[in-house]
Amino acid sequence: MTRAGRHGLIVVDRSDHGSSVVLDDTVRRGVADMMDGTDLAGSDDRRFGAKDRVVITSENVLDTVLQRLDDPARADLIDALKNKHRCREMLTARYPDFYYGIVQLDRLTDLKLPPGRRFVVKPNRGYFATAIKIVDSDSDLAATRDEMAAEIRKNGAVFASTVLSDADVIVEEFIDGEEYAVDMFYDGAGMPVIVNIYHHPIPENPDYLHALYYTSKPVFDRLHGELTEWFSSLNETLGARAFPIHGEFKLGANGLVPVELNPLRFGGDGLIDLAFHAFGLNPYDAFFNDRAPDWPTIWRGREEKIYTWMMGYVGTDVDVSSHRPDHGAFQNLFSNILSDTLLNYEAHLGFSVVYAEESDIEAVHRLVNTDFQKFFRETTAFSEDALAKLYRNGVRLQIAAGDYVWHEGDVGDFVLLVIEGGLDVMHRNAQGQEVYLDTIGQRSVVGEYAVIDGRPRTAGVRGGRDGCTAMKVSGEAFRKLLRDAPGLFEELYWQQQMRIRKMNARIGDLEAELAALRAGG
Repeated sequence: MTRAGRHGLIVVDRSDHGSSVVLDDTVRRGVADMMDGTDLAGSDDRRFGAKDRVVITSENVLDTVLQRLDDPARADLIDALKNKHRCREMLTARYPDFYYGIVQLDRLTDLKLPPGRRFVVKPNRGYFATAIKIVDSDSDLAATRDEMAAEIRKNGAVFASTVLSDADVIVEEFIDGEEYAVDMFYDGAGMPVIVNIYHHPIPENPDYLHALYYTSKPVFDRLHGELTEWFSSLNETLGARAFPIHGEFKLGANGLVPVELNPLRFGGDGLIDLAFHAFGLNPYDAFFNDRAPDWPTIWRGREEKIYTWMMGYVGTDVDVSSHRPDHGAFQNLFSNILSDTLLNYEAHLGFSVVYAEESDIEAVHRLVNTDFQKFFRETTAFSEDALAKLYRNGVRLQIAAGDYVWHEGDVGDFVLLVIEGGLDVMHRNAQGQEVYLDTIGQRSVVGEYAVIDGRPRTAGVRGGRDGCTAMKVSGEAFRKLLRDAPGLFEELYWQQQMRIRKMNARIGDLEAELAALRAGG
């Protein structure tokens, strides 16, 4: 049986988010080991005892850690926070008038809610706003029940029952106030250590709920002392040691009220990296070494700065199979970008996370209400600005269906921008036959390889089924455009990489067909 390393272990879910400079820094300096949750799930001998410090980066790996945790006390701490009903019971002394209750999801229609108030209905164990609904005494609870059940079923394949429950739901009063988040840990002596505090302004579009968090000295001045006292008081009941928590709070007329407390982790989707980019602070290093940040010193000289974490969402109506993000346009929103990371926009809610420094709170307000639809464009097409530049530098050319513009191996120093119709890309096989590869559609360019590197054409090009109207742009003019307009080069890259991905997929299909033929023969 093996234990976690001398300093501890960070269990990551590489499929859940992009790269993390904090994780890389932690491992590079030997502060802690790092292990992917999938590898941990396949390891029979990796166990965690009471002295092992463990932190996770995603709820996706919480169940895997729980199954290897030989520490009943810490497992109980995790349940005390993940089980929302149990957590509310634990906080009853601090919030004696707070309304909450628990009911089976299929009995939700039996609820008799007091009139004139709003309530939140959510899974007793939940994650990332899954199946969270706001209701009142006039709500259609049958419809609410069905919507929640559908969302839980959809996410049930991703999250274990210890993370997302499908039977019980908690009903609690809606908490008015501004939303804040905090990343903290209890050190080895059980004292709370705060590693960042964020304001979470709520966007006008609820589909982009987690678009932006920011931190600033006024945020710390307002909440650091109150949060330290709050977590100190909580630990009189909880009794935690060497234990990280990401908490979400509302700040209203009655002070701080927790929305949820997420055990064993800090902010997800790279939110924890904001401290590193803003202050050079590594929260994992602080946790594994029981090191409390010196916040007065950290904020000295940064009193007027606002540090933001912003996720570029995939637009609500975007078809990612035919559209791609315009990273350049998105980054133009920010005054001073500290760092950024890309997300797999085909599988994630977002396409990018940007860490930035702002000095104007109004800029933050503009950012949080960004319309993300405008940052997606057709994958195989140029923008209007790029099209205009290419068009002005070209000569119109009419190509009949089947007529070759060039053959594979020809020398050429021009590109074609398709205006109408299409161009077929052809490849000469070992037998000398021309084989169809792909069709280049409107607003796309073909022939750029030879123009950029001076080598012969890599494929033949002929008029498509309906012929083609194209603009012929000389190599000299095209290369000058790429030098003068870097954005055009990026758009060209996107077209090229999508063609390569499409070609690789086709090669994979052909290899599978060939393997099947060989197996059958």
